[in-house]
Order: sequence, then C-alpha cells, then structure tokens
Amino acid sequence: MKKFFKNEKKQIIILLTIIFISMLLLNIFTPLIADDYNYSFNMKTLERLRTIPDIINNQIIHYREWGGRSVVHTLVNFFLLYPKIIFSFFNSFIYTLLVFLIYYHAKMALKLNNDVPMGILLIHFLLWFTLPTFGQTCLWLTGSCNYLWSMVLMLLFLIPYQKRNKEKNSIFNILMMFILGILAGWTNENTAFGLIIIILGFLIKEKYEKKKIGKDKIMGLIGTIIGFIIMIAAPGNYIRSEYFIDNDPLIIKLIKRTLNITSASINYLLPLIILLIIFITINIYKKKKFNIPMLIFIIGSFFTIYAMCLSPFFPPRAYFGTIVFAIIAISILFLDLYNIKLFKYIMLDLLIILSFKFISEYSVTFLEIKDFYNMWQGRIDYIIDAIDNNKEMDLINYETNNSHHPKYGIMDYDEPLIELVYKRYKK
Repeated sequence: MKKFFKNEKKQIIILLTIIFISMLLLNIFTPLIADDYNYSFNMKTLERLRTIPDIINNQIIHYREWGGRSVVHTLVNFFLLYPKIIFSFFNSFIYTLLVFLIYYHAKMALKLNNDVPMGILLIHFLLWFTLPTFGQTCLWLTGSCNYLWSMVLMLLFLIPYQKRNKEKNSIFNILMMFILGILAGWTNENTAFGLIIIILGFLIKEKYEKKKIGKDKIMGLIGTIIGFIIMIAAPGNYIRSEYFIDNDPLIIKLIKRTLNITSASINYLLPLIILLIIFITINIYKKKKFNIPMLIFIIGSFFTIYAMCLSPFFPPRAYFGTIVFAIIAISILFLDLYNIKLFKYIMLDLLIILSFKFISEYSVTFLEIKDFYNMWQGRIDYIIDAIDNNKEMDLINYETNNSHHPKYGIMDYDEPLIELVYKRYKK
C-alpha cells in the first residue's frame, strides 16, 4: 500500500480520478439552460433537431446568420440530441483531460521524465480560482463546448509542435495535421488567434535551433489559419455586430477598447500575473535559463487578450484561452523550480491552504447547483401544465453571485425560451 501511494504516476491517476468525480457531480446537476434550448431546435423552422443532417442544415443557417464557430456549435447540437446525462460524463472527462494536457505541455516544455503530482493539483486550483466564469465555460453545455472543448482540441493539436519528429512525414500525418489545424482554428476567435501565434513561436524556435521543420507542422499551421479565416469570415458575424452600435471613428474605437481591455484584464488576471512575477523572479535569482516554450505561451496568452480589440464586446468567458495559456506558462515555471526544497515546501503549504478553500467553495457550489436543478425540474412541469391548461405563469427569476454556478451571468428565461422548454419536454 505504501509503495502504491509513493508512486507518482499512481498519485496523478488518483488526483485526476478525484477531479473527474467532483466535476461529474456538478455536471449531473447542471440542467439545460438558456441557449441550450435555442440550439435544440432549427434556427429557421424551430423544429427539434433529431439527426446529423438536421445539425448540418442548422449549422449552415447559423454560419450565414449568427456566427462562424461551426465546429463547437456542431458539438452543441449533437449533444442536445441526447439526454443531458451523456454530456455530463463526457464533459467531466474533457475537463479532467484539460488539466492533464496543461500538465503534459509543461512537462514537454522541460523535457521532464519524472512526475510531480502537486502540479496537477496546482493546475486544477488555478482553473477553479481564476476562471472568471467557471460555471459558464466548464459546466453549461453550450459554454463548455465553446470554450472547454475547443481548448482541449487546441492543446491536443499543439502536442506535435512540442515534440521532435522521430519519423519521416507520411502523407497521412501531413493530411491529418492539416485537417486538425482547420478544426482547431475554426473554434473560438481570440483563442484561435493566440494558437496561431503559439504555433509560429514553436516554428521560429525550431528554425533558430537549426532543426528541420516537418511538413506536417507547416500544413498544420496553414490549416489553422484557414480554419480561423473561415470562422471570422462568417456572414453571421457581421449581421450580429450590427447589434452593437458605436459611431466613433475606428482609431478612437481601438484606443477605447485597448484601454478598457487592459483595465479589465488586470482585474481578471491579477492572481496569475502575481504568480508569474514571483516564479520568474525566483527563476532569475536561481540563475536558471528562461524556458522558451514558457515565453511562447505567455506571448500567446497576451495576443488572445488584444485580439479582442477588433470585437465590440469582450465577455469575461472569452478570457478562458488567455488563462489556460498563462497557466501552462506558470506550470512550466512551477515544475522547473520544484526541485528547490524551500520552494517545494512553500508550494505544498499553499496547496494545502487552497485545498481547504476549494472544498469550502465546492460544497457551496454543489448545494446551489443541486437546488437550481430541482428548481428547473419543477419549472419544466409547471410550464407544461400552464401551457396545456392555458394558465397564467408566474415564474421567479433565479439569480446567483457564484461565478462557479452555470447560471452565473446567463439569462434565466423569456417568453420564446418558455415555448422552447415546452416543445423539448412535452411528451
């Protein structure tokens, strides 16, 4: 038994399993809310989506009239074909995979062979405590597909850019990287732009080190740029932008947005900035070489922020990619400094303190989400009964200040949504 718990790989498996179970409990009690109902139906006919061809037709309409995130919204439509419990299991796995991929990228950046279980815990806590809308981006079905799932796709796609090519590029590898690049670039506007910058960073690093750049990596970059262009060129983006009226000259718009984004970013990212500064300072003090992949991820994170200067609206959930790329950089520094005894003990103390805070916040969040789930189940029955019997409805709006709650910052209901709820659940 002692040997089991001393084995770092097994400790990581235990931690990832605990993370999966904790996320599964939150996911199971997260009901369908807001846009989940809109995306259950065809945008034009308001007929329920039931087949893959239905999804394809709906995404063509979505691309033309609303937005270009066809890859992630195809996922949304797909999961809404089935009972929510199926998504709950997959989403919990994807979050756990995100934690592992952040850790794996940090290990690859350092070419580290040994495992550091505390790294897994640190990554999970950083995601929990620093994502401004954790519930929206990691629990809500529509939001999770847009942010969590797209990020996992990008990090999986990035793995070959951190690894050396051990075999000759086959046509299959080149083609697969090109296709995966299109999918990764066709997911989320500002994060995909940051992804392109990170890929360029890794290719410049290889060129500087006089290594031969594989054709698969070049085609992956080309695919990513193509996917990004397809996404931002969607006619629906320009139709939707008309909802945001700003008559200022372009230069004034950009200056105002840059200032507003900088102010908001300092507010949202302050804990990560402080941690980065501390870790970098220790790195300099110990005269360690700066890790180039760490700098690449910081630059990529920076670009995901200021890419939003071109958008009239920067919702807090759009910081998801910014924060994940920053956490990878922090994780690289953490693993690099972990062999320093004093640093290890200080971080252990910090993680113990954060563990207590996490348990406290998680318990409150779980109970709130469970109550919210019960309320929604009762609300569904109430809506069906009221519409069937032509009764007046008196629904109470649900509010929460808990950013880990899936309802946080999301509209509760309106008349069109009530009709969609009725159509989805009426037998």
